[in-house]
Amino acid sequence: MEIEYALNGLRPISGLQLELRNPSGKMRRVGVTAKMTRKPLVPHISDLSQAARERSVEEAMHLSRPREVYLNDLMILKLPDFNSTESTVQGLLDRARKYKALILDLRGNPGGQESTLLNFIGSMFEKDVKLADRITRTEGTPVIARSKRNGIFRGKLIVLVDSKSDVGCRTFCTCSPDRKTRSRPWRPQLRRVMEAQFYPHRTYTGVLYGAMVTTADLVMTDSKSLEHAGVMPDETILPTAADLVDGRDPVMVRAAEITGVNLSPEKAAGLFPYEWPRE
Repeated sequence: MEIEYALNGLRPISGLQLELRNPSGKMRRVGVTAKMTRKPLVPHISDLSQAARERSVEEAMHLSRPREVYLNDLMILKLPDFNSTESTVQGLLDRARKYKALILDLRGNPGGQESTLLNFIGSMFEKDVKLADRITRTEGTPVIARSKRNGIFRGKLIVLVDSKSDVGCRTFCTCSPDRKTRSRPWRPQLRRVMEAQFYPHRTYTGVLYGAMVTTADLVMTDSKSLEHAGVMPDETILPTAADLVDGRDPVMVRAAEITGVNLSPEKAAGLFPYEWPRE
């Protein structure tokens, strides 16, 4: 994420010299040049067709939809973000309650709406859970997930996160003092946990833009902030270069193994194939 921001935002350049290592460890240098694609000039946002805008929104919703896989007594739920409605969350957990174990795959999840996060957490615990105190410039207020007492998931819970899992995922991984054997965050420490809010703006010509501004720190129930501290995973599993080249997912293999389900690394990687956005 930082590399993308530096190269595309701060210093866009026409090419790069890369040092690549193949699965055997051999290094080679490769020159990569940028490809320029000329698009039709759109002088004003209002000139974009309604159909094009609708396609863009429809595609974004499709790519961010929750996806589910069922293997024996195991449900695997891939959650691309925390932007699902309460009814969607309830439907997902209604189905999960039919299974003995749930793997919640939050890898690559950038966060989303607090309400979605609280709905998920409330569906996992028999009692209300205080996640943190939201500390702003002027006040501190508790963040509490209200238990869905008559409709909670009681099976074994495995949580997968990675370096791109954002604040909601990290908060989820810290909220289970009485379910330590059921909540398993994975991969290195996750360090950025402050809340932010998007502020939309418009130029005098009507062009829309916006800014994401940090609005609050989250202080956990142990009186410590996770900012710059992060969450230490129960287990750390890093795919090798060969895993990435050959399409293997050892993280999902290990998660399924904990629930008693055997998966090949190749099948694990194919559960949720990557979907390319349309150009």
